[in-house]
Amino acid sequence: MKKVNQVLYHKLLLQAEEGRDQGLHKLASGIFEAIGPLPEDEKVSYSHKELEQDIYSELWKVASLILKYYDVESVDAQKMHERLESLTKKALNEVCTVIDKNKEEFGPLEPEVLGQSLKKL
Repeated sequence: MKKVNQVLYHKLLLQAEEGRDQGLHKLASGIFEAIGPLPEDEKVSYSHKELEQDIYSELWKVASLILKYYDVESVDAQKMHERLESLTKKALNEVCTVIDKNKEEFGPLEPEVLGQSLKKL
């Protein structure tokens, strides 16, 4: 499971606690569930492709909650796949906008490619 770094973890934890104290239970609960009991203890590589796959997988979980709520007995998986791929891109764009990042920009955990590794030698 991918986790946020220690700095962000503690900032979100404080915001969740403050939200809980202010009666913003939905916000607090969302943060507590998202960050888990511990921060990331070391930086591990995490590619943009892995990020998109993780978002897509989580959206399938969201979709399954909706299917369960409506007690759906059948769904066109291909149509759902197409819509969830679109939502993956939209979710990534929306969150990148909030954190003022370009979604095309590589993050610091992106694995190095061969040319980058050779430059360090």
